[in-house]
Amino acid sequence: MDLSERLSSDHPPARVSNDDVDADDVAIVRDSYGRIGPRGAALTIAFFGLLSDRVPRVRKFFPPDDKDKRAVAKDLFDLVVGHLESQLNVRWVLERMGRRGLLDTITPSDVSAVGGCLLDALAELDEAWSPATERAWSRVYDWAASAVVRGAELRRTIR
Repeated sequence: MDLSERLSSDHPPARVSNDDVDADDVAIVRDSYGRIGPRGAALTIAFFGLLSDRVPRVRKFFPPDDKDKRAVAKDLFDLVVGHLESQLNVRWVLERMGRRGLLDTITPSDVSAVGGCLLDALAELDEAWSPATERAWSRVYDWAASAVVRGAELRRTIR
């Protein structure tokens, strides 16, 4: 079952969060991701390359030449951006990923470095990148990363 199917078949917890991404940021991020569109493979190559250069400790977990891991990253980007209107569901899936060990390969302190690499890769490929685009992507990344970290923290507390 892929992540999109999980969104529709599993039942997220009934809770509301004040940290959701607002509609303006959703629109900006969707427009930006749409401009990158068919160059999604180039996005993951740039992202993994930046990670390898800037955060050498995670190089073995995000090798730039690993097509399978790049495909998973692309699917995750598609999932998050494509379902931002269902933030509760996406947040729940991201928390589950954290509970299932997504951050076992990197530390929570690496999360901001990973975000910086993603933002720089996006800026490299989005010909209409602007300060507003950067702010919106940054808020979406922070929101998504906080959900994964929250799930990882739950995993650590129940071990």
